[in-house]
Amino acid sequence: MQECIDARKRHHLSHVHVQMARELGVNPMMLGKLDNHQQEPWKLTLREYIEHTYLKRSESLLRMTLCPRSSKVR
Repeated sequence: MQECIDARKRHHLSHVHVQMARELGVNPMMLGKLDNHQQEPWKLTLREYIEHTYLKRSESLLRMTLCPRSSKVR
C-alpha cells in the first residue's frame, strides 16, 4: 500500500488513477517505465495511458458480458 502512495506522489497521479492502475494489475514500482518524461512526443502521458487502457479493458469486458461467444451467429 505504501508503494501506491509513493507512486502517486512521484508521478503526480490522483487517487482515481492509482486505483485504475491497481485494477489493471500494474505494479506501482513500474509506473516510471510507462511515464513519458516529455522525451517522446508520440507517447501518451501516464494519466492518459492509464485512462485509455482502463476504458479499453472495461469496454471489452462489458462486450464479453453482453454478448458471449457461444451465442454469436456465424
